[in-house]
Amino acid sequence: MKKLLETTEANTEGRETLFLGGEKDGNEFNQLSNALNQMLNRISKDQENVKLSIHSLRQANLDLKKAQNDIISAEKLASVGRFSAGIAHEIGNPLAIIVGYLELLKRKDISPSEREDFITRTESEISRIHRIIRQLLDFSRPSSNTIGRISVHDILSDISTIFQYQPLMRHVELKLSLSAREDGVRADASLLRQAFINLAINAADAVNQAGKTGALVVETLNFPSNHANETHQWLEVTFTDNGIGIPADQLNFIFEPFYTSKAPGKGTGLGLSVCYMIIEAAGGRIEARSEEGIGTKMIIDLPVCNGE
Repeated sequence: MKKLLETTEANTEGRETLFLGGEKDGNEFNQLSNALNQMLNRISKDQENVKLSIHSLRQANLDLKKAQNDIISAEKLASVGRFSAGIAHEIGNPLAIIVGYLELLKRKDISPSEREDFITRTESEISRIHRIIRQLLDFSRPSSNTIGRISVHDILSDISTIFQYQPLMRHVELKLSLSAREDGVRADASLLRQAFINLAINAADAVNQAGKTGALVVETLNFPSNHANETHQWLEVTFTDNGIGIPADQLNFIFEPFYTSKAPGKGTGLGLSVCYMIIEAAGGRIEARSEEGIGTKMIIDLPVCNGE
């Protein structure tokens, strides 16, 4: 019995062992030893199978992560393409102004004060072009996969500035109502910016499809957790538009990949599914409420990070 116990303990440490052997046939301990040896052989084979399964799961997880990153990058490129078209249009205005001021500076009959004023105005327009291009570059830059504490209000303010130059916002008024006292969350700043931009683009498209002048209201607020074991607050971010809305029978499918209500060539169908992945990766949740012909509200809840 002592030898059986020692052999069992040795096997739990991963060493290859055999139980008793050599006893006379029919001996109960010999029969027990043979049965236990067979069991250990099966366990050893199962352990090898488990190791192979773990390796396969790890590789599948890496492949899934790469596929998710590819989807996010594809959607980002689509958004950058739309932004580029809008920015190219917007840059044309300051360039025309600059050319006009340069023509005025060639004249001999302008006073020194007028010349100084024209130069100042030209510099202002050049700074405007630089700012527009810089914002596009900041958005199109690949994510560094750096997760840390970031300010949601800063991201939303940057987005409102970017959208000032976009033709799709020509008939859409963007309003910010940032009431949350705590807006710090733990996330990848680049990815969270992409999610918010996707939501803003969808809202603007919905308003434009309605064929009317509309509004996109972005609001934030804090609320306590409903779970007794959670001490942190939550940050709620809502994107509310008065666009065409989403039919009730489609509302449950909008976060699925390749779902889109836009005309061919107007969207990839990945925008909301990418938003879902990004928000979920940040420990949050996203919900849609909509009424066809009235508008849509996208609600994002993120756990507040107090800097720990």
